[in-house]
Amino acid sequence: MVLASNLTVNPQSYSVVGGYGPSGSASSANRKWELNSLTGGVTAVGQFSGGSSFSDYAEFFESINGNSIESGMLVTLDKDKIRLADTEDDILGVISETAAVVLGSAAYHWQGRFLTNEFGGKVYEPQYVRTYDVDEEGNTLTTYSEEVIHLPLENPKYDPSYEYKARSERPEWNIVGLTGQVFVRVNEDVQAGDWLSAKSGIGVPASQGNVKTMRMTKAYDETEGYAIALCFIK
Repeated sequence: MVLASNLTVNPQSYSVVGGYGPSGSASSANRKWELNSLTGGVTAVGQFSGGSSFSDYAEFFESINGNSIESGMLVTLDKDKIRLADTEDDILGVISETAAVVLGSAAYHWQGRFLTNEFGGKVYEPQYVRTYDVDEEGNTLTTYSEEVIHLPLENPKYDPSYEYKARSERPEWNIVGLTGQVFVRVNEDVQAGDWLSAKSGIGVPASQGNVKTMRMTKAYDETEGYAIALCFIK
């Protein structure tokens, strides 16, 4: 069978679709990925594979005191915010610089821009979107096709004139590695194979837990007050 690569760019630039299929076939069944600029959605049928050595899954969390937390510190939840983990605390994760996936960044606009239902799902409304035809030279014609697109309903409290900073640019928001391989600050007693609990955010040996030391990557430095271990959080 001869396969052909199909790439479709909407003239109004709200979606790009690509894939492979039988030569000459434009069937939507052959689509393998789609980028939609109206909804911000990305759809793909294949595996997402990170090409870097980044190795954990993370989310943004706000610190309880409004300050940034140093990398490698173990943290715990305090209601809906985070603080340094201490003895008897459940460890949420570690402040990470190696996250391959980071959720909750609210990178482009205020997180409340769109209305949501009681479970946090966005409320959608139908809108008509026109796609104007173009000639062989790329000129836009007066003829068009029209389709109904369901788009998120904007919150009337949203003010687009207000200057917005992404969470990555604000000190109170921290990237917390929740699962995967992470670098953790530990005390002088920690050895490879130890489970960890925490004391003021520093990892200490424990009989059980959800953070396991894989290997030591930096020896204990008395001046700095910590060693560094590569750990796995589950």
